[in-house]
Amino acid sequence: MQCRKMFRVGRECVSWNVAGIGDRPRSLSPSFEKNWRAQLIKSTLFEFGTHALDLICFYFDALPESISAEITYPRAEIAADVVVLCMLKFPGQRAASLVLNRVSHAPERYFEMRIDCREASLRVSLGGVARFGWNWSKPLGRPITRFSFVKGGESRIERGGKSDVLVADKEMAFARATTAKFADFLGRVRGGVRDNAEARHARALIRLVEAGYESAASGRTIALNDGHA
Repeated sequence: MQCRKMFRVGRECVSWNVAGIGDRPRSLSPSFEKNWRAQLIKSTLFEFGTHALDLICFYFDALPESISAEITYPRAEIAADVVVLCMLKFPGQRAASLVLNRVSHAPERYFEMRIDCREASLRVSLGGVARFGWNWSKPLGRPITRFSFVKGGESRIERGGKSDVLVADKEMAFARATTAKFADFLGRVRGGVRDNAEARHARALIRLVEAGYESAASGRTIALNDGHA
């Protein structure tokens, strides 16, 4: 029920701000990787950015009309794209910004996201949350407290000067999510489902990523053909 509520609020969003640092291994620069990621030059936007872009498109229920990207290389010894900034324009006068930084010295965070909607904002944190705050709320005219302590993540709805938890996961959900995805795949195979809509959507995401690299290289905003998922 809480997940459906979060989904409903998110579908009303009009703008999106996403800041992703990557999960624990990805918070290191590619030169410190010990697996296949260490060989990637097109790294951060290609390997991690697809997840963030997929989630943005899921909530907007559309693919972007255009993408503008900037990639900087602050470490001369690293050839990979470790800092990526993207601006995406969606149908219906909606927009999303995406920041990926693999060389930040800030506390490690897998994913941090804010969705600004018509009547509220939705904040999503993934990768462990430990916060305690006592802040002044101008709309309420009084101080408010905020406490979060979960190993997994949480979603909060913020409006009227308040911040309330929608749903929280005390443990990391990656294994459970992978199991559920694989079970769905097996169910489709056993049921004889031949729909390739997800494959087409995955292809569209790769096209979006490549358009981001093209934009960064050319300095131009890249227009995409359609805005439907």
